[in-house]
Amino acid sequence: MPDGLRLALTTLTVLPFRRPGPLDRLARGRGRALAPLLGILLALVAGTAAYLVRVLGGGDLLAAVVALAILAALTRGMHLEGLARLADGPAKGHDPTTAAPLGPRGTVALVLLLLLQAAALARGYVDHRGTACLVLAVATGWLAAAWAGGRPAATTGSRAPGAGTSGQRALLRWTAGLALVAAAYAAVDPHGESVGLELLRTTAALAVGLGTGRLLLLHAVRPGDGMKGDQLGALVEVSTAAALLVLALG
Repeated sequence: MPDGLRLALTTLTVLPFRRPGPLDRLARGRGRALAPLLGILLALVAGTAAYLVRVLGGGDLLAAVVALAILAALTRGMHLEGLARLADGPAKGHDPTTAAPLGPRGTVALVLLLLLQAAALARGYVDHRGTACLVLAVATGWLAAAWAGGRPAATTGSRAPGAGTSGQRALLRWTAGLALVAAAYAAVDPHGESVGLELLRTTAALAVGLGTGRLLLLHAVRPGDGMKGDQLGALVEVSTAAALLVLALG
């Protein structure tokens, strides 16, 4: 298995692969570029389970909760943990290793974010496009983290798969590819709405998700500092929630 793929799998998922040793700049860049693909694959797994829940009569909200729970399990909950730890400490110049595992601000942040994600995703299932919404939103969140992962690592122990590496061309292709897929999906299956409205919604979800991730990055990381794993995890969850919210509107 290529080192870049193994790095992405071991740092971003719960899959039991052996973590590679020290990697060169190119391998780390490849690992970062694979993050959106892993996000899509995990979203498809979660979406399949949610579909089975709906087939068995579980309802749209339960399907959404099951999908989010499976995503959390497949990623060891580290993205949600990153959000909680970031919320518990000062946004800038904060060392996450000194924070309590879960404080009051982290608890509130987790509850509100999960409620937002579940409600927005359930709306997608009501409109019979829940899996598509989940895949696009998760891919957007992981793409936002991949873009941020190009910043220099704050510490040698950073878990960012692409910290300190280049991979701009691959990420530009991912961004353009997701935009094209969103546009094609809107044109092929507008769900009884005008193609223009659905196209606006899907492309806006991608743009808002990436933009929200950028804003969080500016808020959470001081200029010159590198990314920490907790910050990347928070970025994934917030960007995913922003994309889901846009997809649920209208």
